Amino acid sequence: MRTLKIGQGWLIVLFFFTIQLAHAGEQIIRFETSAAYNEMKAILGNKNIINDIPQLNAFVFDERFLTQITSNKFRANRIRYIQKNRQIKLLLPAAAETDKAVILGNWGSEYIGVKTAWKRTYGRGVVVAVSDTGIASSHPDFKGRMWLNPGESGLDSNGKKKTSNKIDDDGNGYKDDAYGWDFGVGMSSTRDNLYHGTHVAGTIAASLKSLTPGIAPEATLMSSAFLDDTGSGTEAHGAQTIIYATDNGAKIVNCSWGAYGDSALILDAIKYAGNKGVLVVGASGNDAINTDTKPHIPSAYNNLDNVISVAAIQSKSGEPAWFSNFGFLTVDMAAPGHLIKSTFNPYYGASRLYDTLSGTSMAAPHVSGVAALIISLKPRLSPKQVKDIILSSVQKTADWTGITVSGGMLRADTAVEQAAALP
Repeated sequence: MRTLKIGQGWLIVLFFFTIQLAHAGEQIIRFETSAAYNEMKAILGNKNIINDIPQLNAFVFDERFLTQITSNKFRANRIRYIQKNRQIKLLLPAAAETDKAVILGNWGSEYIGVKTAWKRTYGRGVVVAVSDTGIASSHPDFKGRMWLNPGESGLDSNGKKKTSNKIDDDGNGYKDDAYGWDFGVGMSSTRDNLYHGTHVAGTIAASLKSLTPGIAPEATLMSSAFLDDTGSGTEAHGAQTIIYATDNGAKIVNCSWGAYGDSALILDAIKYAGNKGVLVVGASGNDAINTDTKPHIPSAYNNLDNVISVAAIQSKSGEPAWFSNFGFLTVDMAAPGHLIKSTFNPYYGASRLYDTLSGTSMAAPHVSGVAALIISLKPRLSPKQVKDIILSSVQKTADWTGITVSGGMLRADTAVEQAAALP
């Protein structure tokens, strides 16, 4: 872990790169058909299934049942894959003082030309899911910005509030998920387990009246959480955040997290989202490495039409941030990711409403916000069309040529103008 000294203070530099561990004794299995999936579930019994993902005919099980599951009755042609349920562990920054002189500006949104884009739209009507540590929904800058599940709000037939009656009123598999879901704790998501998700959410859609307005200040934020107060979560829960957001009306899922290697389950979750018209925006990682040779997921799945991988810009000069991953094949573009001021979880640490963080985690939500602006103008665009507009409208520079697919940096103004010109 490193910190960067600025002026007289110490600025937090957020290293949200990851390590990978197998979540003790847990395996993920996906079956080729729903019939095989249901048959195996019946044999094992629900009490022996740790986590269920019916949308993919998959579940998580204790590896002690591995032999039983892969017996002759369930030949290889009935099983698509079995993989470890790895742990995603965010490496958190050390406590540090913040240089107030540095954080007063909101340079990221200004740099990408968002005020010009706002002449066309503020992003109204688009739901953006934040797959993260949760969102501090009580933050004053999120008033009117948070998603409310229509099937879990109001009163039930007994006059009880659907938000807390412990009934799955809308039949989506989650009781009282009025404000989203936290897969790590298995309950409605109304708070931030740390502070990361709140910071990301603010960059996307904090109120226009905020000290740090979001890129799409009239978009709606959905919390689809899985990372706990140590920044830890499982691969299966990460995949489920994407699926949940997709099934509940999000058009964009921001994933400012990741792991190195490969994951058939997360890949399948992203494909599931793509098939339903959902765009996934991923942070490229903060190890200053070439992800063409060491893929970072989900961002490195940018060969899919519905994934955008984002690197971080250091400053207004446009050079790559010193920590940012890059890749000519696996990183699409760059966006502001250094010294980004945004909303902060007031219940964490120093009880402050705003703070400055750095990382590709901070770059990705700039792109998610621009995607929301585009979709609000042209709601029928496919994820591929939105991606094509964002990548074709970048500001190309020598700094990013050869180390990203597009060779350039995010431009909100140009992207929105391109979208507005479409029939």
